[in-house]
Amino acid sequence: MRSEKRRDWYDEIYDTYVQMHLLGDESSIAEWTPYGRNSIDITFKDGGIFRYNYFSNSIMRLNVSTADDNERLKKLAREFFPRKLIKAIGDAGHCQKDVAEETGLTECAISRYCNGDSIPNIISIMLIAKALKCELNDLIPYYDFNDNRMK
Repeated sequence: MRSEKRRDWYDEIYDTYVQMHLLGDESSIAEWTPYGRNSIDITFKDGGIFRYNYFSNSIMRLNVSTADDNERLKKLAREFFPRKLIKAIGDAGHCQKDVAEETGLTECAISRYCNGDSIPNIISIMLIAKALKCELNDLIPYYDFNDNRMK
């Protein structure tokens, strides 16, 4: 397909998006760029970036994670991970010192994880899970869609 025809196709995708989802008002759009064969990436003036697929008529937000989101996630991790870690240590019949010795991590690090002062990386979590003979799911907080809450 020649580039002029391809450009016309992307213009048609853009026009369809504006008509269907913005009701013809394109004043909030800063720019758009072609993506793949049937999609365009649309950047709005407020900073939002979305990908619109013509055939599935679907819109996906691309820049979902913001600084506020990251801070909220860190806060949740600092609230839930310590609870889960302390429970797993108790269920295994260990103390923080035992976990530190078995993992090769310092007692201070384990204490910081239990207090929520620090969040371990995935390697440390794997070492802790191995030492406690538990699953990663027993340590890592997750969102349960059935109960609609963090666990």
